[in-house]
Formats: sequence, structure tokens, C-alpha cells
Amino acid sequence: MNREYPTLPQLKMEIGRYVYQPYCWYLRWFQPRHFFTFRNQRFEYFVHPYNTTWRNERSLEIPLARHMLEEYDPADVLEVGNVLSHYARVSHTILDKYEQRRGVLKMDVVEYAPSKRYPFILSISTIEHVGWDETPRQPGKHRDAVKNLRELLAPGGVLMMTVPLGYNPDLDQDLETRSLGFSECVFFKRTSYREWAEAEWGEVRGAPYGKPFRGGNALAICIFTNSR
Repeated sequence: MNREYPTLPQLKMEIGRYVYQPYCWYLRWFQPRHFFTFRNQRFEYFVHPYNTTWRNERSLEIPLARHMLEEYDPADVLEVGNVLSHYARVSHTILDKYEQRRGVLKMDVVEYAPSKRYPFILSISTIEHVGWDETPRQPGKHRDAVKNLRELLAPGGVLMMTVPLGYNPDLDQDLETRSLGFSECVFFKRTSYREWAEAEWGEVRGAPYGKPFRGGNALAICIFTNSR
């Protein structure tokens, strides 16, 4: 169990693995399958009891991340923020400053300086916490994090970062001004309890976090390709 994240939310998610398992079976076996589209490709929403993914942005993030990972050897992958290991066994490198789990490098993303460069770097709903949820708060630290991750890319490497909008206003502002240098940003807005749709920035700008639905009500999928 993670000892440095707030105990109660982590405990709830761990208990949820068991409490919500029957409801997950119900959704998977007795309800119509739900899909969303990204880059003209169809993906099924991800349903899992941990963090009740059908109620938040994980339903999009996990299938997109898994799809991208199919193109890479695990030895060539860095994940910033320990997310995917909660849903399946993984063997790629995981960096997380606060989560104390076996196999996770416990280090600040802005200080991480390995000798190798990665063909693929992935971060799922993590960068918005960098600096913003630290004590004392360090607004703008996410810029140093993104800069460092871009420098850790191998030539031709890809950085994929997902960000729920409305959580970190400084990061939202940088996405609006495109000052972080991403090659592409695709936005999604939540249209119902379980449905999302691709949207333009003007449709998600100012979207609140946590209302009317739990978690993100708008999501950015940000991609940077190292052209060197």
C-alpha cells in the first residue's frame, strides 16, 4: 500500500477492486459495449473495478495507452506516474515520486536523468499534479517536467501525456497557448456518465474538474514526437 499518498483514497480504490467486481461483470456481460473514436480508430471503453474506471477518464486513457504500447518493446518505455500496473502486469520502467511499490523508481520527474533515452514515454493523468499538489505548491513546475521528458526521448521518440482539464489552471493555460511544444493535442469532452466525444479546444476550455461528473469532464491527449 502506498504510504505517501493520502491513505483514505488509496484504501477506497484497493477495496473497490473487490466491492465493484460484480458490477464490472454486469457492465461487461449484460450491458451494450461502448466505444469512442481517436484518430479515426475505434476503441472500447475500459471497465475495471480499481478506481471505477467507467466513472472517469481512465476509461479512455487505458485503452489508448495500451494501443500505443503495442508498438514498443517494454525496455524502450518509460511510464511517469504508476498507473498501468494497477490494471495488468507490466515490465517497462515506472517513475513515481510518491508511490512506494516494488519495481517503481521513487524519484522526482524533473530530476530524473538516466543514461539511456526512451523511444516512448507515457504519462497518464500525472503531470497536472507535479508542483500543484506538492507542499509547498510550485506553480509551473509541470513545465520543467515536460521539458525534461522531451529531453529524455530518443531520436524519433514519442511522448504521450494525458491531462484532465480543470485540475491545474496553469497547465490548462499552457495547453491553450500551446507553449509546451506538443506536436498534437486532441481534446475530449464528457457527454454523459459513460460517454466521451472528441472536441475542439473552445468546447472544453474552462471545463470544471469533478462536476457534473466524477473526475475529469474534459481530457487532453498530448503527443510530442522528437524529430531529431
